[in-house]
Amino acid sequence: MKEKTVLVLKYLTGFMFLLSGFSKLFPIEPFELIIVNQKIIGWELVPYLSRLIIGFEIFLGFALLQRAYIKKVFLPAAFLLLVIFDLQLIYSMIFHTAGDNCGCFGEVISMTPTEALIKNIAVMLVILWVYKNYKSETYKLPVIAGYLVFSFAVVLYISPITAYVLPDNPVVVAEKDSLAVVADSMEIIPDAVKDSALSKPLIVKKETPPAKDSVVTRSVFYKYTQFSDGVRVNLDSGIKIVVLFSLDCEHCLETATKLNRLRSASKLPPVYVLFFGEEEMIPGFFNAAGGAFPYKIIPPQEFFPLITAAPPRLVYLQNGKITGDFTSSMDIIGELQKLLSRD
Repeated sequence: MKEKTVLVLKYLTGFMFLLSGFSKLFPIEPFELIIVNQKIIGWELVPYLSRLIIGFEIFLGFALLQRAYIKKVFLPAAFLLLVIFDLQLIYSMIFHTAGDNCGCFGEVISMTPTEALIKNIAVMLVILWVYKNYKSETYKLPVIAGYLVFSFAVVLYISPITAYVLPDNPVVVAEKDSLAVVADSMEIIPDAVKDSALSKPLIVKKETPPAKDSVVTRSVFYKYTQFSDGVRVNLDSGIKIVVLFSLDCEHCLETATKLNRLRSASKLPPVYVLFFGEEEMIPGFFNAAGGAFPYKIIPPQEFFPLITAAPPRLVYLQNGKITGDFTSSMDIIGELQKLLSRD
């Protein structure tokens, strides 16, 4: 009976690692956002690190479902990986770098850092008990190598490595007036030598006054000019509100609903939405929110570097300058109302 319990717990631990790994792939970008926000690595290298972590989790999951090197390699490796995860969770809790979802099971199962820490400790206790009582050790290296190759091949097949499009830092551009700095040339030929074959014109140059520079601020949203309403827009001209929503995010839907109510109750500057998600999800989103805004769907490789935490994000732009920046950890609409009352 005890031997069967050991095997069942070993299999359950393996399935947990498989679930943890595969759930992070659907989609992988929120998991990568968590890694970047915790200052572990930047956007340039996070596609490699995230797939390395996920591939190793899936490999451990498959490895714990077989019998080779269980006690010698894979139970200690699983325990060590959970220790690393726990240290990262504790760090994020102390320095407040974690959001509502720690990302342990991706977007499939939302779990707070505290819940994830408790779960990990429970699994670590199970691993210790299985390690103490496991007897059926075998050694088959080719099988293990096959699991390793298969695990990473699956990860790269489901989620190929794609580089992120990093937003440019806000820039101040000095644009010249229409009068350029030019030298006007006039040919002057004295009458006395006008008929001479050797005569050369005297060149007298006069310069126009230096042109004045006009300073233009360009935000990271400057390049988005085409939205669903078909009207070309310059987001850096005048006052604009830019909102970043994920179409499967409840907090985003709640914010969109409140934004529609605010629009009905008071006059808002033009609002433009940058979406992450699928086109077919948009009608349902706007219907549930009580109204639509001009929108544009952008690739995840553009969307996630534009947010500093889990979505939504609302940005208040005045001639390209961000004068209000509200994220999911704040009362977005409340902060927007305060800003509008000051303007």
